[in-house]
Amino acid sequence: MLDYVSNRTDISTLENMEIFTGKEIDHLKDVKEMNERLNFVQKFSLLAVVYLLLFVVLVDKNRWCIVNYINIGSLITILIVLFLLLFIFLKFDLLFESLHTLLFQKGTWVFSEDSSLIQLYPRKFWVDSGSYLIAITLIESLVLYLASLFLKKRIKRIKCKY
Repeated sequence: MLDYVSNRTDISTLENMEIFTGKEIDHLKDVKEMNERLNFVQKFSLLAVVYLLLFVVLVDKNRWCIVNYINIGSLITILIVLFLLLFIFLKFDLLFESLHTLLFQKGTWVFSEDSSLIQLYPRKFWVDSGSYLIAITLIESLVLYLASLFLKKRIKRIKCKY
């Protein structure tokens, strides 16, 4: 399964295992496609942050504004992540269903309790995985927030036009 999601093998490997139904295979294809999109967004975001930080270092005209935007963006991210963390522990099923409804076509992600996917990836797996991803995002956002606070104190404040 991990080899498929990480592009080390194709879907035929999972099909040949004969433990997944056609509907489960289709969902795994959708999950892989969504995973690839999320990986692209993650890489793009990292490049954007690196670009902004380099811009702050190299261009002195709008330094304070850019650092302020990073500060505000990281703070907003921290608040969203804390909200999601709360949701994971209080209303996980609602969050799980909402995300699946948003990301996948109707009826393509609901499986019976005895299906291979549900057996391999039970609710606890998703709670733990979601908590881990949120913790990583929270740490990254806190680092950006603290770095932006540090930089804001050392850069001359100017009025931002945008």
